[in-house]
Amino acid sequence: MLIKNGYARVYTGEFKKEDYYIKLEEEARKNKIGLWNYSPPNVKIAYVHYDAAGEEGDRLHLNDEYVVIQNAGSTAVNLQYWTLEDEANHYYVFPDFTLMPGRNVTVHTGSGVDNSTDLFWGSGRPIWNNNHDTAFLYNSEGELVDSCQW
Repeated sequence: MLIKNGYARVYTGEFKKEDYYIKLEEEARKNKIGLWNYSPPNVKIAYVHYDAAGEEGDRLHLNDEYVVIQNAGSTAVNLQYWTLEDEANHYYVFPDFTLMPGRNVTVHTGSGVDNSTDLFWGSGRPIWNNNHDTAFLYNSEGELVDSCQW
């Protein structure tokens, strides 16, 4: 019953009902029953705009330095306590913000008022190095979800 209802998986090893149990597991997977109904969030770094416009753009136009985060999954994801970090350990902690499926949110380096499409780091100086850096996205459990290097 556990296998049929998707709450157990089959460990093979040549036993009497092995084929029957494998068939039950395949059916549960196909129908997304029990444990097989889980799909992890598919949130990723879609784009990093690390070089703001103009010769002194980074210092003068902090909000033109930004990272676009995308929810490429099929379920909404609350990003509260997720972090966005660089190689120098600068980090941004996401507020209570839900990213809907198929949507993006832009995290600007400078200051502003958070809304449904834009969040603001609040930094008074550039974060992302123009010649090389890495953006890291961690979930609320501290697990690396995605990174983008240039």
